Amino acid sequence: KNGYYYVVLSYMDPQGKRKQPWIPTNLPERGNKRRAEDLLLHYRQTYVPPVDLQSESDLSRNMLFADYMETWLETTRKYVEKTTFGSYSTIVKKGVAPYFRKLGVKVEDLQPRHLQTYYNKQLADVSPRTVHHYHCVIHKALKYLVRLDVIPSNPADRVELPKCNKYVADHYTEDELNHLFEVTKKHPLGLLIKVTAFYGLR
Repeated sequence: KNGYYYVVLSYMDPQGKRKQPWIPTNLPERGNKRRAEDLLLHYRQTYVPPVDLQSESDLSRNMLFADYMETWLETTRKYVEKTTFGSYSTIVKKGVAPYFRKLGVKVEDLQPRHLQTYYNKQLADVSPRTVHHYHCVIHKALKYLVRLDVIPSNPADRVELPKCNKYVADHYTEDELNHLFEVTKKHPLGLLIKVTAFYGLR
């Protein structure tokens, strides 16, 4: 618009009305397409839609953080894609909620040290990049509370995250692909394997 990129999001509010906020990037159109696309991805992952405060009156500083994360998860369902919600659900229900439920910490008592300890313990079982995913979900959930004035600040802002190793793709060589095709040519999934390899599908 007027020679500048804008991020345009689209979501349904709780009343079923479609909302399309425009967010200025301040990036001129020429030479900035890639940067604009990166910002689009960033806002799709972090944007917190405005909410009706009265509809969120059941949220309180006294509730267990584990209970809040599960409540937030259901609230988030209305605003994200199904695949994104599935990822959030796995992180919250299998990782975050069980850990903090055992800890018994309330929303008002949650401190950066609680989150830091959680991340450090997770590193024994998962990669630094996965811990970053956990942090993204927790940070987004707490940002929602800040927006509703339930807590004054986001404790996830003050934790130190592990450094992610640079991802190096590992793929089959031409000889390895040919060998794969040879040994699977009579397999029921042989054609599917060829199509998958040809298009680089995951």
